[in-house]
Amino acid sequence: MDRKTFLIGAGGLLTWPLWNKIELFTAGFGKPLLPFEGTPGSVIWFDPESLQLLDDIPVDDIEVVTDYTWEYYITEHNCEVWENRREKRELLKAYGITEKQLGDEIDPDLLYEHAIEQFVQQDCPSAGAFYMLHDLDLGPALTGQKNCRGEISFVDGETPGSCYRGVTVRDLNSVSLLQVRLNELETGWQIMELPEGGKSRSEVVEITM
Repeated sequence: MDRKTFLIGAGGLLTWPLWNKIELFTAGFGKPLLPFEGTPGSVIWFDPESLQLLDDIPVDDIEVVTDYTWEYYITEHNCEVWENRREKRELLKAYGITEKQLGDEIDPDLLYEHAIEQFVQQDCPSAGAFYMLHDLDLGPALTGQKNCRGEISFVDGETPGSCYRGVTVRDLNSVSLLQVRLNELETGWQIMELPEGGKSRSEVVEITM
C-alpha cells in the first residue's frame, strides 16, 4: 500500500486558513468541501460509505464476451498438453468435448472468474481512479510530518492473491484536500459525491485470443 498526505502552507493553494474552512464545513454539513470552477474534463466519483474514489459509477454485474475456441482455452488459457492421441482423448473427455469440437467457441461463463480478475485489475471504476491518480504529485509519503493533513491510500492487492486495485481516503477532509490539490495541478478533474443510495450499471468484458 502506498500512502500519501497533503502538505499545508507551502506556498500553494493548500493554506492553513483553507484547511480551517474545510474542517468547519465538514463538521457543519457532514460532507466534503469540493471547490471547483468551470466544466470538468473528467469526473472522479467519491463513495462516502466506503471512502473509495472511482473513475465511473459502480458496476454491479458483468457480461463476458469471448472468441476463445476450445482448443485455445485448453492449450493456451489452461496450458494443458498431450503427448499422444490417448492422452488427448482422455483430456478432451475430462472437458466433456470431442475432437471435432476443438474449433468451437466455448461458453463465456467458463471465463467468468478470469473476467472478474481482469476487470478488477484493469477496467473497473476503482482501478480507473488508481491509474488516474497514482503518478500525480499529490503530496509526500505519509510519515507523520508536522505540516501535513489528510491521507490518500493506493491499494494494489489488499492481501496476498488479491487482485483489487483502488484508491481510498482516510476521511471527508482528505477528499477536500485532494480536490484542492487537483485544482492546483490544473488537471481539470472534478470530484463528485455518488448520489445517496448509489447507482450502478452492468459492463461487458471482452476476452479475446
